[in-house]
Amino acid sequence: MLIVGGPLAAVSVVKGGTEQPPTAAPPLANAVRAQYAEGEQVHSVDPDTKVSAGVSMSARPWGTQVVLQLAHVKGPLSCSLIAVGKDGRRQTVTTWAVPEGGYGIPGSAAKWNREPLYAAGGAALDRNEIDHFEISTLEGRKLATVKA
Repeated sequence: MLIVGGPLAAVSVVKGGTEQPPTAAPPLANAVRAQYAEGEQVHSVDPDTKVSAGVSMSARPWGTQVVLQLAHVKGPLSCSLIAVGKDGRRQTVTTWAVPEGGYGIPGSAAKWNREPLYAAGGAALDRNEIDHFEISTLEGRKLATVKA
């Protein structure tokens, strides 16, 4: 018997009258990290802000799947990742909030703040059409640029 109740549901299997303990699906964060590891990766550290940004790209029939890895950024901030095409087209890949403690801050008291942020999204641009990515606050302050 297989019971599936949603993306993070537990799975229970009964075999020969013995029920196996439920096994949780991997957390979403681990799935996004796995997507990052599987794609074509580019990385940069902004010389002014010191923000470290990595972008992983995977070609899809609909465009490009993009996963961002972001570190050395303190909040509170609201940010966006923009894919910029070679022809100048701009497409928002994803937006997120940075808590006061930040992401990827070595030596932070909270584990959550020591870990980099992983955020996933997509652009309707083919991989070969993307020139670079811009990471900025929603107010327009540039945090980092990553050349594709």
